[in-house]
Amino acid sequence: MELIPAVVYLAIPAALCVAAGVLLIVTGLRSRARAKQVIGIALLIVASLLVWRIVASEFWEVANCRDAGGHYDYASSLCVHY
Repeated sequence: MELIPAVVYLAIPAALCVAAGVLLIVTGLRSRARAKQVIGIALLIVASLLVWRIVASEFWEVANCRDAGGHYDYASSLCVHY
């Protein structure tokens, strides 16, 4: 499994969630709409979970590689066994 597609597929929705969340929070504060603020906060939480998933997936990939006796090449995101 290659890490690059996972990063791309998760980073784009995370960036969109951050942008939409901040926009909803700001407009909610200006118009005093509590629902917009709550949805904005929820979108920021979803974005943080997506970013955490990106970081955690690389961590576990490296850990599994080293447990199997290999060396993880960060440049190519591959487990190399000598």
